[in-house]
Amino acid sequence: MTKLTHDHIQDFLNALAHGLPNLHRLEFRHHPVRTDVGLQLLRVCFNHPRLVNLDCNIQIGNKDSLNHDLPQFDALLKEMRDDKQARKASGKLAVGSRIKELALPIPFHGYPPNFICALLRSHLPNLERFEIPDIQRGGDASCRDSLREAVAQGCPKLQHLRCWWFEQENTLSGIMEGCREWGLKSLYCEHLNDLVGYEGDHRFMKTLVMDHFRTLEEVELVNCQSVHRDDFVSLFSMCRNLKKVEIQPSMWSESTMEFRDVASREWVCHDLKELHPILSGSRNPGGTEFESDGDDVHDDGGDGGESGEDRGSDSRHQQSEDWMRQGREAYRQIGRLLKLEALCLDCDEYDDPECQYNLTLERGWLGELAGLKELKHLHMRADFWSRMGQAEVEFMHAQWPKLEMITFQTYLEKVLTSPHWQWLQERRPYLRFESTGASPAPHPFLFDVPELVEPIAQYLSHEDIVHCMVTCKAWSHLFEPFLWQDVALEWLDPAPQTLARNRHCIRSLRVAFNDYTNLLTLADDLPDISSRGLDNSSPATPDSSRESSLFPRLRTICFHVDHEAYHDTYGYRNICCDFIVRILCQSPGVTKITFPGEFLVPIETYHDVPHDYIQDFLNTLAYRLPSLHQLEFRHHIVETDVGLQLLRECFNHPQLANLNCNIQIGNADFLAHNMQFNAFLKELGDDKQAREASGKLAAGSRIKELVLPKTYHGYPLNFICTLLKSHLPNLEQFEIPNMEDPTGDAYNRDSLREAVAQGCPKLQHIRCRWHAMDETVLGIMEGCREWGLRSFFCEDLDDLNGYEYDEYGEGHRYMEILVMEHFRTLERVELVSCRSVHRDDLVSLFSTCRNLKMVKIAPGSRINTAMEFRDVVSREWVCHDLKELHLILAGSRSDYVVSGYDWNETESESDSGDGLDDDGLGVSGGDGDDCSEDSESHRQRSEYRMRQGREAYRQIGRLVKLETLYLDCHEHDDPYGLDLDYEYDLTLERGWLRELAGLKELKHLHMGADFWSRMGQAEVEFMHAQWPRLEMITFRDRLERVIFKPHWEWLQRRRPRLELESSWRSIHVL
Repeated sequence: MTKLTHDHIQDFLNALAHGLPNLHRLEFRHHPVRTDVGLQLLRVCFNHPRLVNLDCNIQIGNKDSLNHDLPQFDALLKEMRDDKQARKASGKLAVGSRIKELALPIPFHGYPPNFICALLRSHLPNLERFEIPDIQRGGDASCRDSLREAVAQGCPKLQHLRCWWFEQENTLSGIMEGCREWGLKSLYCEHLNDLVGYEGDHRFMKTLVMDHFRTLEEVELVNCQSVHRDDFVSLFSMCRNLKKVEIQPSMWSESTMEFRDVASREWVCHDLKELHPILSGSRNPGGTEFESDGDDVHDDGGDGGESGEDRGSDSRHQQSEDWMRQGREAYRQIGRLLKLEALCLDCDEYDDPECQYNLTLERGWLGELAGLKELKHLHMRADFWSRMGQAEVEFMHAQWPKLEMITFQTYLEKVLTSPHWQWLQERRPYLRFESTGASPAPHPFLFDVPELVEPIAQYLSHEDIVHCMVTCKAWSHLFEPFLWQDVALEWLDPAPQTLARNRHCIRSLRVAFNDYTNLLTLADDLPDISSRGLDNSSPATPDSSRESSLFPRLRTICFHVDHEAYHDTYGYRNICCDFIVRILCQSPGVTKITFPGEFLVPIETYHDVPHDYIQDFLNTLAYRLPSLHQLEFRHHIVETDVGLQLLRECFNHPQLANLNCNIQIGNADFLAHNMQFNAFLKELGDDKQAREASGKLAAGSRIKELVLPKTYHGYPLNFICTLLKSHLPNLEQFEIPNMEDPTGDAYNRDSLREAVAQGCPKLQHIRCRWHAMDETVLGIMEGCREWGLRSFFCEDLDDLNGYEYDEYGEGHRYMEILVMEHFRTLERVELVSCRSVHRDDLVSLFSTCRNLKMVKIAPGSRINTAMEFRDVVSREWVCHDLKELHLILAGSRSDYVVSGYDWNETESESDSGDGLDDDGLGVSGGDGDDCSEDSESHRQRSEYRMRQGREAYRQIGRLVKLETLYLDCHEHDDPYGLDLDYEYDLTLERGWLRELAGLKELKHLHMGADFWSRMGQAEVEFMHAQWPRLEMITFRDRLERVIFKPHWEWLQRRRPRLELESSWRSIHVL
């Protein structure tokens, strides 16, 4: 058919030109098309406003279309010139000015040289990557000069070339020489035959290296036929920025690198990451001989050009020895590439087999590659693997820690049946073995990249991991280690045999001693501690006996006991303690341990023979756990001497940084109690002097987080002051312990301030409980004044009841001093079970602390912690980086908020910030006369509170980085009996929900008050539209009363991943 009634091709080209304005990349697959169609496609693509990457991998023309095609190329150039002038006149970008990557269609007879020159000179100013097409007659010398000039003038950004050889040496050399000024970065060439086209100084690789050695980064020669040996030497010894060199030979290849050529000059490409060389020990008998410009290394007898028939056995032996020496030098050169990640090794098939495949340790060159610590992929294209044994795979396991894949040039089943490769698979569960000798490789899937397995597996539950494991054998092999990362030993699950088989995968272990039989079974598999010699004569190191230990990868242990069984059965207690010490001795890499305090209580056997498990545990802690970083003890009462001995061992530990002794130590004898503390300080001082004399770090110098044991009588002030001043220089977080009554003591608040200022210059995080420790807490807070606190956590704070004036008339409120002294650095404030906070302190907190990230106020039984609307809006909040806010709001003053506070005095001082005049609406903080106001006054008061509430929520809505918002209301609000539940009106029609539209980062909304019951379809649509990152909503009600409402069901359908939760079981009844 010569003419179509409906030109579908034209429709497609029109759609491409006008219907795809955002098209960025266009690719056509293999197929022959007519020349006019292909050139018309080129014109449309060059005029596209956004197209950057054009890959026309199609053929245009046929064997009979030569005379017909030439005028079409000239016509295309004329049309493109006209388009360029028209676009320039209209102020648009010129034709082809956006093209950065270009692969032209493949013409049957090749492109005319003038067409390529005109295209490069005038229409591709931003071209960066170019696939050189076939040019008619292969080009001549004049074509080479024209191409060089065209590239130099018209393509100043061209740095990446792809080409096919096919006798195009003049074309390729011309384009490469045109890029000489700025330099090429990468070259890809197929079927290179550089020796056939060798004339004078116009060798292809020589031109590449000499002109672009300063910028060249990647060289890929695929199906390479021949390359001159000197060009290889120059490539590695001149190009410093090389990242990748890949040489894939054809069937008859003269592209090998001889050992003496590799070692003739020092390689300077130290950043090389991927290398695919072909090495040989002798010259190829069928190749072309060239004299090297470089110096040969160990060249005696190394010339393999002579026939082997003329040599005697001694000469052959000498030649083999020379090859082995040269090979060792060559592999030593490769071993210096410390950043190498992928290495493909191949040998010349004409080489002596003794030196060709000898990549072993005993007589070969494997040991020279020990420096490749970054190696991830080893590809053995030659038969190296058949001579390798146990020593070689142990070398790979020890020297190449990042190895992820080994590829063999054979069928995989021939390799995996060998015991040494199986041994390597057991030691490296993530190591993959692949083969290039099997049938075509299957399509790649997600977990072909080992780095993706762990990031995905950490978000999967145990059930999900099991489902992945039963999918196929490959997934089972990948995911099984993650199934055994976290193990809980409870009752008889898992069985001891299963646990022993997977012990090398365990990272976290939780031991719950609920079953006596399970303890006996597990203890039988562990060595007896009596034979280990738990003393300082042979302290363990992090790497000692790691492979032979019971749990070589174990990092976290948590022990839990059945309290009734522990206290009722002596045998059970003995086995528990013995089992714990055995586990710890077999796990030298543990970094975190959690213990119940019961293990620090002395126990005796049935025959009243004492067995000091406590001393065994302390010795294990001191000498068998060199990597221990965090230690925690759970609630229990222990003797004072045991608790202080534990403290001493922990302070002297070389790595321990986090110590949480949540136990109680006590003694009925008060004098002995104080004497023990004094003795402890003396021992700690002696330890410090001894360690300093031996050049070690002083006792306690590594402690960063500290929770001291609670004491029966409280700590003496001199003990705490000495401890802070002399033994904790790196302390960052401290939980203030209970103190003795400081009456009559020489140390006071000033002493604590001085001790912290001198001895703890890094202390920035404080935790405390109220219990009338105002002087202690204030002294420590004031001691941190110079560098500033970053976080403050307090339980049971009653800041108003503790509010007193000293003899100078200064107040000692916690929050007041905290904000005044540390407003520049304060980031987190948590008040848990809080009883009362002064209103001015809350206002100052939000209006002066710019670095706040979290404010949490959780009320106790008396909620004198609510923040009134007018306090919220009285000053502008400056904490714009706040991410978590837990707030209780109130709409009116009442006697329940802060009793005894003079509201009349502060009423005139408080500036609402919104232009509202309290007096103008008849609002006062008087004596209850408001109860006699008429209905109009009540209505005005209610409207005033609504406006104040809107301003308050608008203040919260400006915290644009907020991620968690907890909202609650004061239950005693509105004492006048009007609009009793107006504070729950978080709606769109009458409430304040719209003011929170700016919280685009909100992820968790917690409604402590009954806001949800008044919400409807409009409110949930607002949440869906305004809070795009919302992940969870928590209600203070039974969940079944919420989720079955139609509007909440609508929200769940729109947000399938949104979680609706209830805090009903955990709410605190006010």
